Amino acid sequence: RDAQGRIWIATDAEIYLMEAEVHAQPFYDGRAGYVRQLAAGRDLVWILTTEGISVIDKVWKPISSHSEQPATPQTITVSSSDRHLWVGTDSLLSSVYYSENGTITWEHSQLPEHPEDKLSNLARCIAISDETVSIGTAGGLVTLSSDDKWSIDPSAGDVRDLCVAANAQGETLWLLRWPKGFRAQNFVPDQPSGIPVALAKGSDGNAYGLTSRGLWLLGPNAKLIANSPPVQTFG
Repeated sequence: RDAQGRIWIATDAEIYLMEAEVHAQPFYDGRAGYVRQLAAGRDLVWILTTEGISVIDKVWKPISSHSEQPATPQTITVSSSDRHLWVGTDSLLSSVYYSENGTITWEHSQLPEHPEDKLSNLARCIAISDETVSIGTAGGLVTLSSDDKWSIDPSAGDVRDLCVAANAQGETLWLLRWPKGFRAQNFVPDQPSGIPVALAKGSDGNAYGLTSRGLWLLGPNAKLIANSPPVQTFG
């Protein structure tokens, strides 16, 4: 869902827009590889595919053929500006700016060497909260503040997913840590039962977690929203 309330639907090879109904013609037809991730702003939709990064700006446009693109983009998220994209890579963090006239500007190695950095630098997920960039890695949570200083929290463990949800106290950063479960940055949440699978912010602003037992509304008291379908095994 973008900032205009429109819903973008991705299959392995195509992307469709749903307003009153799903448009018959796809905005993207698989010509730049399989779809791995979408990041929707207000007027732009960024796409990460198996062949790189592209954008829907009224029509689909490839941009990752640019010579300065990162070699292996892993994850993307839109910043506070619709035209500025954070790109998680195997060297942790890059960014790209797409101007109104279609000019592309890349910035790489935005995190300098850190004395505590024992990570593989592989960015798995990114979230933005109050101009702070949080990056989930196999070795912990990396935080880049607005003054360009960054730190590592190895106690977070193997961070597989991030989202920023709203509550009465403001914004809360949620982490999915494998296999430890879900963690909130400013309070101790109730852990839902089951093996953690996915984490996302709902359209209501709350954080939701998917486990092997079902879909949960996360918070001080986890609430089961939907049970997982029954699974039959054969020996």
